[in-house]
Parts: sequence; C-alpha cells; structure tokens
Amino acid sequence: MKRARIYIRDRYRCQYCGEHRHAKDLTLDHILPRAQGGESTPQNLVTACVKCNQRKGNRTPEQARMPMLTSQKLLRLGLDHVLLCHYAESRPEWRKYLFMDELEDTASVMAA
Repeated sequence: MKRARIYIRDRYRCQYCGEHRHAKDLTLDHILPRAQGGESTPQNLVTACVKCNQRKGNRTPEQARMPMLTSQKLLRLGLDHVLLCHYAESRPEWRKYLFMDELEDTASVMAA
C-alpha cells in the first residue's frame, strides 16, 4: 500500500525524467541509497521509471547529476493527506475540509 501512495503522491511520474507511466512501469527509488544509509521512508522514496532508476544506481541525485523534479520539502507531506487530496480532485466539496487551497499556495511558494 505504501508503494501505491507514493505513486499517487508523485502522480505516476518519474521524478527524474518527468515521464508519466503506468504503475507496472515504475519503481521506487531511494533518494539517499540504502547502500549509503538511506531508509525506506516516504520522505526518502520517489517514483522513478526503470531506466532512470538504473541510471542513478547507488548514488544520490546530486552524485548522479539527476536533479529531482519535486522539492524534497514537498515530499515530507503526509501520505494520508496526499491520498485524501487525490480523491478530493473528483470531490470539490472536500477541498475546504482538507485545506487544499492553502496547501496549493504553500506548494507554489516552495516551488518558486
């Protein structure tokens, strides 16, 4: 279940090349590789296509010269909140209860 939530958080998009893929064509990549002490936590995992994950190998994005498309600050959002926001896209009446407008304002400031 954690895998699906991370795919939803990352919108089924490789965080390195930006390509949208089906779940069967995606992997989870450790930002700080396990070989370098990285943990399997949502904050250290991103969606990656197989090609980018293999290219990155056991290196950090900086070491591999493969910048991530999403800020690591945004990856710290709770997966439960991300999942609710995903489902709320088809239920606009939920937005005010999930503080989605405030979250989008924060995300746009962080991305700038």
